[in-house]
Amino acid sequence: MPDMQLCSLNHDSFSARANMAEMASSTGSKNYAVIINNFKDKSGRNIRQGGENDDTYLGFVFVKNLGFDRLNVSEELKRNLTLEKWKCEHGCDKKCVQCLIEKSDIKNCKSFLLAVCSHGKTDEKGLQIQFVDGFLYLHEIISFLKGCESLEGKTVITVVEACRSVTGTLGKIYINLLKVDCEVNYSYLYEGC
Repeated sequence: MPDMQLCSLNHDSFSARANMAEMASSTGSKNYAVIINNFKDKSGRNIRQGGENDDTYLGFVFVKNLGFDRLNVSEELKRNLTLEKWKCEHGCDKKCVQCLIEKSDIKNCKSFLLAVCSHGKTDEKGLQIQFVDGFLYLHEIISFLKGCESLEGKTVITVVEACRSVTGTLGKIYINLLKVDCEVNYSYLYEGC
């Protein structure tokens, strides 16, 4: 995974908001989003207090205010995903998130957003994001996005809200802005939740 350039991004970051607004309002092309919110584990226990509201808030910002079209509108691809709902082993007709992204007609879009809100933890391989039935490494998600033909040449924005340890430290938000067809990878780190 390429090195990431980190800088602070918070609610006072005018230039980051201006860049997002400019990108979202570009004429002649649409912007698409997939927003995933995992707040329960396989036992049904809530793993993130208040987490059930995250997709509503992200939808308000990216869909309502910035004009992104949301691809994952079905409840089964929005909340409390299993690993199979992220990636099926047999290939499907848009019944998992990866197939939805790969098979949607997004060739004419300018940018794509993937937002994942979940519990997380770190180990020597990096940040792991919790799904209902297991964990997935962030670098696996980024690798999928970089290799996805439907995103080739598009600006891809990845927003991850996840704790970085099992012990319940403050959550961290990582925002990756990358061009899928090149190795440029800009990351912004927002500390605190």
